[in-house]
Amino acid sequence: MAPPPAQFITFITGSDLERSTGFYRDDLGLPVVWERPGLRIFQAGASGFVGVIVAPGREPSPAGITLALVVDDVEGMHRRLVERGVAVRGEPAYSEAFDNTFFFTADPDGHAVEIVRMQDPAWRAMGGG
Repeated sequence: MAPPPAQFITFITGSDLERSTGFYRDDLGLPVVWERPGLRIFQAGASGFVGVIVAPGREPSPAGITLALVVDDVEGMHRRLVERGVAVRGEPAYSEAFDNTFFFTADPDGHAVEIVRMQDPAWRAMGGG
């Protein structure tokens, strides 16, 4: 079997690159690691990235897409977003079925963003947070 990829990028289409940068870089705290005209890539983990592309003829398509950012401090991220005036859906909640704590928000184009702490020891053993 081939080894898994060393990195992954989730690309989403945005409508305003500066507005999206404000959300991903400033609100969520993800650093910009690469950019080209109409494209910015933000580091979302050791080997995971979020790419926002704004190009003529490409419409944002938030339906059915959820970007999950795995963090250790879900409550701290919730406080940060609320303090920055970002709309969040509820307080952090624990899911017994998935053994995680999470809440949801959305980026400026309506893409769902889940902030989640994975608590299952099997997940954490894989190096996840």
